[in-house]
Amino acid sequence: MFLELFADREPDTELKPGQILFIEHGKADYAYIVHTGHVELSIRGCELTTVGPGEILGEMALVDDQKRSAMAVAGSEGAKLYSLSKEKFLDMLGANPDFALKVMKIMADRLRKWGELFQ
Repeated sequence: MFLELFADREPDTELKPGQILFIEHGKADYAYIVHTGHVELSIRGCELTTVGPGEILGEMALVDDQKRSAMAVAGSEGAKLYSLSKEKFLDMLGANPDFALKVMKIMADRLRKWGELFQ
């Protein structure tokens, strides 16, 4: 979904299987786009979703300037990711309405799913 934005660069973050990308309540400096592999998102040990190639994660904490709401761990095959600094991410939201709408849709979908899991 977002990979076309990074066609001119190589992934800059590589995770081994089971490696933690970020922890729940941790500081948020980056959002990430998955290039290859998968990253599992969980809250308090409950798996919420798996994010795969072309999908974004870590965006929510950058939008509302809060700590991480979930833990992110590389799947069994590891993962390669593109990192987006907070500044770059916010610039992209402002400059590209299609990007902003896609991010909002993903956030809304995840919030609905997470709400169902914790009812």
